[in-house]
This record gives sequence, C-alpha cells and structure tokens, in this order.
Amino acid sequence: MNLKQSILGLTLGLALLAGSQSAQAARYTRTVPATFRHTWYCYDSKTQYKKAQITKHGIKETIYRAHQRPQIGANLHGKRFMVIIHSSKKVSFYGTQYGILKPASDSMVLTKQTKHSRSSLRISTAGYPSTYYRSKSAAYQYH
Repeated sequence: MNLKQSILGLTLGLALLAGSQSAQAARYTRTVPATFRHTWYCYDSKTQYKKAQITKHGIKETIYRAHQRPQIGANLHGKRFMVIIHSSKKVSFYGTQYGILKPASDSMVLTKQTKHSRSSLRISTAGYPSTYYRSKSAAYQYH
C-alpha cells in the first residue's frame, strides 16, 4: 500500500510540474498575437506623426516630421525578438542579444484599449506612453 501511494504521489507531482512549465513557456513567443497586428498611427503635433507597423514577427515604428526624411524609432524583428503575453490586451516586446533580454529600457509595452469609442493601442517605450489609432484621421482628431 505504501508503494502504491508513493508512486501515485510521485506521478501526481511530476504531472503538476510538467503542467506549470508548459503554461509558463506559452507566455514567451516569437510571434505577435493577431489582435495587435495592424498599422497604427499617432500624432504628436500637427506636423509630426508616428506610424507603427506590427506584423506577425516584428514591429517597426517610423517617425514622420514635416520637411524631413522619415526616421526609424524602433525596429524589433527576427531571431532577436521576444514577445511576452501578459493577457489578451497586453503584451511586451523585447529585443534580445544572444538569447539574453536587454535592459527594460529597450522594451515596448502594448496595451489594447478603447478610447473615444475607437479601438486604440497604447505603446509605452522606455516609460513614455503614446496612444495609437488604426487610421490617420482618428489619430489626428484625438491628438
């Protein structure tokens, strides 16, 4: 009887340990959830706006200023790209270097929200948040 109980306890413990590891591993991925993929726009002023292109395997943020060439603000993709899924409405993007996460200042936190009855995305880069909208007109209207 003791042998059966110890085998049952060991089996149950291993099953719980395997289940908790698979749940943790599912939170880290290299693909962006489908609900975040799109081109998003944010106006900082009447003459400057940002465009964030979020694809399955990366994010590219471009800054457009009047009478100047576009400037790349962030460009995370490929093998050195990590996504941490916090919930269905919040993810974090990290750039990795040789499999090690860079400092928190290199991360981007994306939070889906509804603002002015429109779908919006709050992108916080190095602690500075900006609200992005799916269309340029909405971004310009609510900047």
